[in-house]
Amino acid sequence: MLDTLAELKPSWFGILFGLMVVFGAWSARKRGDNKSDFVAMQNLAASGIDLEVPREVQFALFVRTAASADFIGARLTGDGYLVQTEDAEIEVVDKKSKRSDKQSGVLIRARRVVVIYGETLRVTRRALTELATKEDGVYLGWEVLDKSPTGTRRGEA
Repeated sequence: MLDTLAELKPSWFGILFGLMVVFGAWSARKRGDNKSDFVAMQNLAASGIDLEVPREVQFALFVRTAASADFIGARLTGDGYLVQTEDAEIEVVDKKSKRSDKQSGVLIRARRVVVIYGETLRVTRRALTELATKEDGVYLGWEVLDKSPTGTRRGEA
């Protein structure tokens, strides 16, 4: 029996290392880059939601002006989202000073049917964060609207 990895023949060591890399890449792709997305996906799966089935998901952004909301709304509508906006107030907390400040603006809710997959969420989070940031806003996150066993067929939402 082998006592250390050094005693493994190079070909077996290479195969084991290769399998670890492939599994790690697959695992990261399934869960995405964001820890909160990963935790939310774990919670959904634990509650019996099949993450491989397309579902209606709502993404939320906050911007300071109606003009920014109109711009983002038009972009998202063009990308296939159903968009709703409403005046809102959010509390922004500075992590360093622990001070909070209420800010008025516009909440943007954008719905779309997607497969809740780490890669989908990573790409969507990045795109929506960039879009919001360009308009001096923030991406707030997502939630699953359709928690039925069969999910949502594309075009139903």
